Amino acid sequence: MFNIIDWSKYNFEQQLHILNTTGIIICGVGTARANTPFLPNGSVEIQTNTHSLILPNNINYFDYHIGTLSKYIKVINIDDYTTEEARHKLCSYKLEKIIDDSIHIINNISCPIDLDKNIPKYILELRDKLDINIFNRWRNALSNDVGDLIKVLQNNN
Repeated sequence: MFNIIDWSKYNFEQQLHILNTTGIIICGVGTARANTPFLPNGSVEIQTNTHSLILPNNINYFDYHIGTLSKYIKVINIDDYTTEEARHKLCSYKLEKIIDDSIHIINNISCPIDLDKNIPKYILELRDKLDINIFNRWRNALSNDVGDLIKVLQNNN
């Protein structure tokens, strides 16, 4: 059973109970994503990220690093959006398959998780093109907006 949760309707104790009994959370960037570390070990976060008509794959990975806060939660990232999805801010056509896949892997997740496997493939590709110190500076000090990482890459080439 899936529920849409409006966290503002629950007190902190109720929120923790919901999170502690959740196997799969689907969320976008920002505050909702910060709830992921409260999920039970072996749970799955499906990260939708944000639409972008100007970035590669029509997607902006923003605050991707929150998914690497727990070594016990598997993060599955939407890799791209179609132009139509980005233009109209629609859910990815891939979401249903990702949910089905998540249902099959939940409780079979090997912990601790290699946190690199929680990072979007595109971010890993960009990271591999940069000096690790430059990448870490972006990750730790800048906006964590992939658009900014692309600018850092362009300025260093």
